Amino acid sequence: IESAHRYVFQNRLKIAGGWWKVESLRKMIALRILRANHGWEDYWSNVHQQAA
Repeated sequence: IESAHRYVFQNRLKIAGGWWKVESLRKMIALRILRANHGWEDYWSNVHQQAA
């Protein structure tokens, strides 16, 4: 889990000059987890279907 945490979160959160609001951080983390778990295409497919 520690290596996944480093891969999914820390590299993005520790960029130079970066700062985060809690709400935007939660949304960004949710999307990065979705992408890491190979659910990105399914997520956007559902979003497009609901918008139609």
